[in-house]
Amino acid sequence: MSNDQSDKDLYWQEGRIPASRQFEDIYYSPENGLEESRYVFLQGIGAPEAWRNRHRVSIGETGFGTGLNFLLSVHEWLQVAPADARLFYLSVEKYPLAPEDIRKALAPWPELCGELEELLAAYPEPIQGFHQRSLFGGRVTLLLLFGDACDMLDKVVPAPLDAWYLDGFAPRRNPDMWNERLFAALARLSGPGTRLATFTAAGFVRRGLEDAGFAMEKAPGFAGKRECLRGIFTGDSAQPERPYLVGEPWYNPPAPLPRSGHIAVVGAGIAGMMAGWHLTRAGYRVTVLDRQEAPMQEASGNPAAILDPFLSVDDGREGRFHRHALLHALQFYRNLPEGIFYACGLERRAASDKEQTRFNRIMETTPLPEHLLEQKEDGSLCFPTLGYLIPEKLCAFLNRDLDFRGGQQVETLEKRAGRWHLRDENDHTLIETDAVILATPSLIRKLPLTSHLPLEALSGQISLFRTPAAAPDHVITEEGYVVPSLVLQGRRVTVAGASFLPLADPDLMPAVTEREHDENRAKAAALLPQLAGADLLGGRSAIRYFSPNHLPYAGPVPDRDFYLQEYESLRHGPRHKPLPDARYHGGLYVLSALGARGFLTSPLLAAQLTGLICGNIPPLEQKISHALHPARFLIRELVKGR
Repeated sequence: MSNDQSDKDLYWQEGRIPASRQFEDIYYSPENGLEESRYVFLQGIGAPEAWRNRHRVSIGETGFGTGLNFLLSVHEWLQVAPADARLFYLSVEKYPLAPEDIRKALAPWPELCGELEELLAAYPEPIQGFHQRSLFGGRVTLLLLFGDACDMLDKVVPAPLDAWYLDGFAPRRNPDMWNERLFAALARLSGPGTRLATFTAAGFVRRGLEDAGFAMEKAPGFAGKRECLRGIFTGDSAQPERPYLVGEPWYNPPAPLPRSGHIAVVGAGIAGMMAGWHLTRAGYRVTVLDRQEAPMQEASGNPAAILDPFLSVDDGREGRFHRHALLHALQFYRNLPEGIFYACGLERRAASDKEQTRFNRIMETTPLPEHLLEQKEDGSLCFPTLGYLIPEKLCAFLNRDLDFRGGQQVETLEKRAGRWHLRDENDHTLIETDAVILATPSLIRKLPLTSHLPLEALSGQISLFRTPAAAPDHVITEEGYVVPSLVLQGRRVTVAGASFLPLADPDLMPAVTEREHDENRAKAAALLPQLAGADLLGGRSAIRYFSPNHLPYAGPVPDRDFYLQEYESLRHGPRHKPLPDARYHGGLYVLSALGARGFLTSPLLAAQLTGLICGNIPPLEQKISHALHPARFLIRELVKGR
């Protein structure tokens, strides 16, 4: 997907009204697009009065188009919402417009200028898939789904929305979108009382929505149009509290945590700090605990961290996850204060002919545009907008508004009267909270509730060399990596790494060894020959944890006994009767096993976990969410057992 199709399709009636050649339709009323949006959609769902004194509002939309409905909704919501309220907005768009076209289309309404600039600063690349953006200091979450409306909505992790805007081109112009599959998807993502508004009054649309469970009524149309439709979801369900749950019940999301909840994050590495930051912006009270006196002192404490993405030849779940993690991380890091992220570029060289062949195949299939990924004449891959981070400065940014408590060694967890009690080795209660996120693999390994989650530990050592005269101005990777020169304690150093060695005892912190320094030097010298004789100035070693399939864990902790008992029938092949909804240890989550790409994947993973905890639709499609689910190996064990 690219803007090329939209660029060719878009034209301007009378030089000012955006229109589509393909659909022979306009994007908004020539009379007054803003007032049309206000009347048809906002008034159609009872807004903005319906938002007053609401601490959480969620809206879904088909047809993002110019973004007019979104921007007007944000503008009006900000006027009436409480200061601590949050707005979640999901919108689908098959043909995303270019930012400059959105700006031109909305130029007639300067009252939306502030909202428009916020949107355009965060507007995603036109790449098919899910793109989440956090706006207005975290008060507004926008989840854009670029692709076919039915395909995209079928992929989301279900959560009920408060309202729907059915926009897009008219049914007679765009019949492929307005169909029973779409209406069923809307119902799946609705709950009792979900409101709906649309500009059309087409009979088959009204009947289709009624069949899907919406009670529909006609209302006068806008600017001479005879009628439009408004409705409310009243559909029956076997699960009236959560009618949106379908599919594989063992992966169904947990009930959301009330915004008044207090969350403890155990582990102040990049995963825990990123989770704490995202949850604080979502309005939760968060306390981060760590056994070290300061955050990000172990595996996340290197002087530099590179953003080196995993690229897949196919478009499987792992490849899609890492692609969206890359896009999400770029958006997150480039908007941080100066001095944290250096977008100096990253060059990845092939270590073998086989890998070069893989690089060539990646370039044939990648949806990433040239300004994000290109191939040099020598066959290496170049990522012009990537580079490296300074973890110490990133940590200071993430920790600004967090309640961090160092020197806190959590040994046990116990839930009593709906509250989690975290205790130390002396059975002293360190803190009592409504929910807990485990972001420290060493604790996950030994807690009875989580010890069934398989984890593999590897030691990783970096080496610090005196920077040679001809230092690179960008990150270079192959079997190892080198980072552009840094100043540490008054000396210019080059960070090189990193080793990966199995650990006999993950409970012991690995020591820095000369053998691994020599390995790092050899790999670095292959990239920068001057490092072969450079002075060694130091190094550090830490533990990295992986799951068996090298995908992280991000989600609720399953009740293992319940799974083994209630889903035992999976051993016997296809199900012939409904199975119960998943049971979790309520309020207990894990975010772990990020491996060697924690800085790249943690922004998206933290957003994913925050969405699950809040009860929003999370930013990863359902299949990827399932691939990260902490219950996935339990289910695999049951299925393979047959």
